[in-house]
Amino acid sequence: MANKIKTAGKGGFSDLSAATRRAIFSVCVLVALFALFAIMSPDKFLAATNLQNLLQQVVTYTIIGCGLSFCLVCGGNDLSAGASMALSGIIVVNLLIMGLPLWLCIVLCLVMGILTGVMNGFFIEILGVVPFVATLATQ
Repeated sequence: MANKIKTAGKGGFSDLSAATRRAIFSVCVLVALFALFAIMSPDKFLAATNLQNLLQQVVTYTIIGCGLSFCLVCGGNDLSAGASMALSGIIVVNLLIMGLPLWLCIVLCLVMGILTGVMNGFFIEILGVVPFVATLATQ
């Protein structure tokens, strides 16, 4: 009977997958940049107003990224998300200029997003268009 004892890996960074190593590297670069800017101008970079501005600017992209992660996990991709976000902003501004109440502008933007998603779904599922091409076409 042959000796079938598996030898344990050396452990550490080399045993991780390439995606995990990239993620760890990205987080390390982010922490290093944060530390660098905090050291270069601590009175401005670490100010409460600056951190609040950073968080406010990231919220939109975080919400879209969370929504797109479902699409990516299912094996598809949606290239029209950014265009839909821009179209929503344009619609809100134009409707607000026309004097509509904010709640109605938000509802109409949600309806626009739903219609965009239904249109993409129709192209992909009913007509059989490849998701990459369908979402690229709806930009």
